[in-house]
Amino acid sequence: ALYRGIVDVGRSRSAKVRFDLPDFNGELRLMAVAWSADGLGSASRPITVRDPAPAELIMPRFMAPGDEAVITATLDNVELAEGQFTADVTAAGNITPLDGNISRTLPTGQRADVPVRIEAADEGISNVQLAVSGPDGYSVEHEYQIQTRSPFLPVTTIESELMSPGDTFALSTEMTDGLLAGSVDMVVSFSSLPVDENALYASLARYPYGCTEQTVSRALPLVYAEQLVTLGADADSGETREAREEVQEAINRILNRQSADGAFGLWREGDRNASPWLGAYTTDFLYRAREAGFAVPNEALERAYGALQNVASGDAWRVYGYDTDVWESRWHEDTQAKLMDRSAPYALYVLAKAGQADISRLRYLHDRELDDMDNPLAQAQLATGLALLGDRSRARSAFDGALENLGFNNTGDYYQTPLRDVAAILALANEAGFDDVVETLAERLGTDVPDPDMLTTQEKAFMLLAVNALTGGDADSFRLSVEGLGRGNDNDRRYNIAESQISQDVTFTYGGDAPVYRTLLVTGSPVEAPPPISSRLDVTKRYFDLNGRAKQLG
Repeated sequence: ALYRGIVDVGRSRSAKVRFDLPDFNGELRLMAVAWSADGLGSASRPITVRDPAPAELIMPRFMAPGDEAVITATLDNVELAEGQFTADVTAAGNITPLDGNISRTLPTGQRADVPVRIEAADEGISNVQLAVSGPDGYSVEHEYQIQTRSPFLPVTTIESELMSPGDTFALSTEMTDGLLAGSVDMVVSFSSLPVDENALYASLARYPYGCTEQTVSRALPLVYAEQLVTLGADADSGETREAREEVQEAINRILNRQSADGAFGLWREGDRNASPWLGAYTTDFLYRAREAGFAVPNEALERAYGALQNVASGDAWRVYGYDTDVWESRWHEDTQAKLMDRSAPYALYVLAKAGQADISRLRYLHDRELDDMDNPLAQAQLATGLALLGDRSRARSAFDGALENLGFNNTGDYYQTPLRDVAAILALANEAGFDDVVETLAERLGTDVPDPDMLTTQEKAFMLLAVNALTGGDADSFRLSVEGLGRGNDNDRRYNIAESQISQDVTFTYGGDAPVYRTLLVTGSPVEAPPPISSRLDVTKRYFDLNGRAKQLG
């Protein structure tokens, strides 16, 4: 749509308006609105815009490498004298015309549709030109773009391998076998876990603000953004300043949802839709943020601790500001008792960090209820709270219970997954100083981690906390010698490799103090249709008659 704006008609009651039209043959619509001190009107009229002898190429929307297609060159002598018309179809890029020279004699008013064969090579965008000449020195040129792309969606392969100090990893062109040339992207990253921190960090950084749980999950690892960026897990902008601003914005948003009793709402102040577990999660985030130097008012934290004192008691009827109702059903195993069993240890852990936990309550939960707990994260939070208050013997037995219950899955708990629990327990064990537990979980974490976009917000958040725990936010122990990229010795942990750089001359030699995982991501369009895969999705269908009785068909 081309808009001229206000035009002064003047005393002549007429005006000329000029539009610069793009290369176009067809019909347009001209619309005008006019007004004066005592009148208002509008009008529209179709306008034909064309060359004296329109020429067009009719092409497919796209082609695949190796395709051959027939395009149509149209020559229409609308108003020129009868004569000889010649057309040349040429291309630059991955398209090759096989018979692009055309010659036709056209009387006035006659059209010729001429087929032209073309073939496609590699992926990319090509320019196809049509140059026409005719009687009386007539000439016109048009240019078209067409994309050559795989008929199959891009695929990504991920390989992780543990590298010991002194090991060397070399790239190879065989890593791109089965992928179309021109479509390949490669990333090599190094991490304390077989996951890509950058992808996790960037995925969380792009996550939109939402409810309190989503806001906290997005901002919690950003509290340690400076360490994470040092480790190579920078967001798209790579600026820690922006991360700090986002954390502070999240803090302000959450504090606006805090009621006078200290409880936090799920969407707004006083909505009573947040669970007591989410209250502990939110308070945990605020405590960590305050310790990291963010602006969190002491009064707000003290009110939050007061609300957690009720949660720590384990009695649902005392948790006035939070929702303790659980929809119990045969379709899942969650109950109100299980809600409080996972909320009370978390609340006690947060209060222990703040120096406000009752150690007798922690010991009571350990001595009387630990064996009945099936939630490993709750057991680990109880263990860490005990360790922070100096009772390491009970902390040890609580961590042992957590390790025995790994794999627990409560389908009625929206926030819990086995992967989240492993990552969170690893971070807690590091905080409590149980290195053997950290080592055990580090071997387990990441062996079956899906792509970052398939993870929940809490899985991403706690996996980043686990990474931060394993590294201690310290990149000094990481040393890498890179050859073939023109970078020499480098401490970067992530490398984007161009397709033209993939060769055996590119090597990575690790010289750190402890083993690291090397993760290789190769993305590209497959040459052939990929094989069928399963996402472990089962479908069950049952039939009923109009009276509700089950029917067997066939």
